[in-house]
Amino acid sequence: MSRKCNPRLVSWVLAIGGLVFLSPSVCRAVDPASGSVSLSAGVTYSNFTWKFLIDPLQVEGFQLSVSYDPLRAQFTDLAFLNGYTQETPPMIDESNGMIHGIHGQNSNPPTGEVDVVELSFTDLNAALNPNTASFRVFADPAFNDFVRVIDTDEPGGPIIRIFGPGQPDGPVIGATGNSIPEPGTFVLGGVALIGLLAFAVRQRRGAR
Repeated sequence: MSRKCNPRLVSWVLAIGGLVFLSPSVCRAVDPASGSVSLSAGVTYSNFTWKFLIDPLQVEGFQLSVSYDPLRAQFTDLAFLNGYTQETPPMIDESNGMIHGIHGQNSNPPTGEVDVVELSFTDLNAALNPNTASFRVFADPAFNDFVRVIDTDEPGGPIIRIFGPGQPDGPVIGATGNSIPEPGTFVLGGVALIGLLAFAVRQRRGAR
């Protein structure tokens, strides 16, 4: 005998499944064994202000550069987060949209992937879609940028590895951040919406 599918159960599964997987994926930042370090970053936007967050993994120290569109955004603030402190002030080139020498360290970095620095930018053209603006963090060889990573996979215990242009441990792979959701986010969001609508219709029919 065939069993009928429970519409209420299906709608809840669709809704929960869509919401659980709604967040876009984030690349993990450090794999010393690969011979390189990949930075990760994200952007939020509120009240005509972008927050550009840089969040590598197990980083003990760093010096990095950030680029942006100076016709679209104006740099306003730099904050070090989660126990990271500024070593030297950055060099700001507003006309070319460049910030060099973002230099911070934490001798006892927190485990996992955390935000290490936050840059704030004011929107200079609020008539444009804020999601189209992008910001990039990278290691500039002209400024000897670097990332110091705690490698915990060594048999003899954790060691410090230094990545960057010309460094023996390997290069630093930059990251571009913007607030545009990944395509999968729209698909999964649609699944969640369909599930919630199906549940609402079922509830109305049951109330009659």
